[in-house]
Amino acid sequence: MLGLGLSLSKSAVASTNAWNTTVLLFSSRVTADGGTVESPSCIKTDVRFLIENPPVWDVTFNGFRTRVLADGGTIESQSCITNDIKFLIQNP
Repeated sequence: MLGLGLSLSKSAVASTNAWNTTVLLFSSRVTADGGTVESPSCIKTDVRFLIENPPVWDVTFNGFRTRVLADGGTIESQSCITNDIKFLIQNP
């Protein structure tokens, strides 16, 4: 979801332990990539915002995926479709 090797959902981060784990995983990934985490509380705030306000292309993709699968189709690459949706939304 976030392009960070993390897959998050509202139910997965509902408890304090899940939030702490999410912040820890994100911080570990940032550090492993050579970055610095200045404020774990900001990470928690930002992750909560992204979960509660998914980008419009994610919402659009979820609807698209549901329709394709219901019609017996398959999805080969979510990232390619999401990039195309993002492009179409940003370039009407």
